Amino acid sequence: MGRPDDLVTTRKEVEQLGRRIVALQADVRDRAGLKGAVDQGLAEFGRLGVVCATRASARCTLVEGFVGGSA
Repeated sequence: MGRPDDLVTTRKEVEQLGRRIVALQADVRDRAGLKGAVDQGLAEFGRLGVVCATRASARCTLVEGFVGGSA
């Protein structure tokens, strides 16, 4: 299971590549919490290309056409 310091490491690695990231800790079972995280990403970027919500193992999904909260 991921730890908060893993999130810090991931953020640093992405930023070292010259990219931007919104990295948040949330419970994937909490729909309102996930919506809040997505809303923060939308506020920062205007649209989202990749959303990664993980539990014990990583699973990332490319969301084609995900703009303004609709897929």
